[in-house]
Amino acid sequence: MLFRRILTATALALLGLSARAQDAAPTAYLLVNTGDCINCYLQVHQLTGGLLRSRPVTLVFPAKDRSYAPRFITDQLDLPASTPFVVSDSLIQVFSQGKPLESSVGVRQGNQTLYFSPLRKADLPTIQRLLPAAPAPSARLGSTKPATATGPSLPSGTPLPAAARPWTGWAPVRLDSLNPRTSNHLDLSVTPEFFALYDYNYGAATTLRRADGQARVYSARVLPTAEAYRLYFGDTADYHARRPLIRLMETKVHKPSIRAEGLATSGDTVNVLYSIAYPEQKGPNIGIGAKFLLVQYLHGQQRAAWPLPDELGRQYYLDQTGPFRLRGRRLLLPVGGEKLGRRNPVYATLLLSPAAPRPRFAGFVPYQMPPFFRQHGLVYEYNLGYLEDELFHFHYANEVYDLGSGRTYRFDYQPTYQQDAQAFTASVYTLSVLRLPGQQFRVLTARPDSFYVATGRADAGSLVRLSAPRPLRTTPAGSFSNLCLGADGYAYYVDSNFRLSRERVE
Repeated sequence: MLFRRILTATALALLGLSARAQDAAPTAYLLVNTGDCINCYLQVHQLTGGLLRSRPVTLVFPAKDRSYAPRFITDQLDLPASTPFVVSDSLIQVFSQGKPLESSVGVRQGNQTLYFSPLRKADLPTIQRLLPAAPAPSARLGSTKPATATGPSLPSGTPLPAAARPWTGWAPVRLDSLNPRTSNHLDLSVTPEFFALYDYNYGAATTLRRADGQARVYSARVLPTAEAYRLYFGDTADYHARRPLIRLMETKVHKPSIRAEGLATSGDTVNVLYSIAYPEQKGPNIGIGAKFLLVQYLHGQQRAAWPLPDELGRQYYLDQTGPFRLRGRRLLLPVGGEKLGRRNPVYATLLLSPAAPRPRFAGFVPYQMPPFFRQHGLVYEYNLGYLEDELFHFHYANEVYDLGSGRTYRFDYQPTYQQDAQAFTASVYTLSVLRLPGQQFRVLTARPDSFYVATGRADAGSLVRLSAPRPLRTTPAGSFSNLCLGADGYAYYVDSNFRLSRERVE
């Protein structure tokens, strides 16, 4: 049972948190941010099943992830169900000092932190030297199964039985009752007809029709690897030639072959952007590249598929870290670059044609990265933003770009930024932007103390002067992408119990 696996405060003291335990043995902690991308977890298997197999490692989750932690351990980390973990905001605070935390590893001895680093940058030999070599067997971790990608058990697009329909009218609904494999890393979008949720951790899409409460669950991971190669290359010859490398990549590196990176919906049409982890033998090493494939489903049935180009000229390439949209035959996709200059574009336009097997690159969207990227020397990993209807905005910036008109609107708040070796943080995060009639905008922001909603009108110079921000009564849980403004005057979000909830904001 769950309560048997969550260590108590007494157990935490025995793990070295007590002030009296200055002479306790060093202990390693894996601090888990369930909203991190899959690449951040590749070191988990080296940490828990490689160098530290004979050393103690304790997983630490924030309190908001208490109910999700057991499934995350088995489904995302591919660790045994018996893996011990703790739920402790205070322990995370000890390491993070109140800053937003990516998945990290730390070593503590008594009240002293001996080592702390993001997991993706962890120096495993150093951690090994700091830890004792003979732990209790119960503290040993290691994967007992290969990291094969499995999705929800429902076939793609299968309507749920009437008893499982979430509402007639409105009532909060537990999303994990619709799809047992649901994480708290959800991208939520709202239209007058549908709620659409894309689950990054499980690669699954759920659409909820608002009129009759019918839910459809689309498992983006049911696309077999051989089928993905066939859709991309036209046949399966390349897949069969690479099968040994694919198997090695999945079992040794624990990187799944097929990954659903994003979802865009339009009514009953669901567009899924897949990345194909593409292994290549490079001397004694294996390099892993990425191929991108857009697959369109209508009522759960595959309707079309388009292989996307690897590069957009010599400097830029398609990137999977941002949202995308398909408007008619115009596909908008985020752009990455080896070296991001001051004029780095954010989006590229590709044109789809039934007569052409591959989309045609039609140019870059004029919008460029805001000045704070250059001012703070940030790399592209901080290109975190959202595309809502035709409006794109960065989490870290106080502006929104209208892809339809080509105008950039700026809000009258100015975030301040802090950056150190562990994190880059902002005083204000822009989470959701809604266009209202008459050049008005409604903005949902996150600040250190709460979430706020404000409304304002753009002047002739495209500056939006907002009303005094009003806090939400309820603090939503999970990642920033769990929140969205609806045109019906509500803010929608997913809470820590996986309920789709709402609050009136107009």
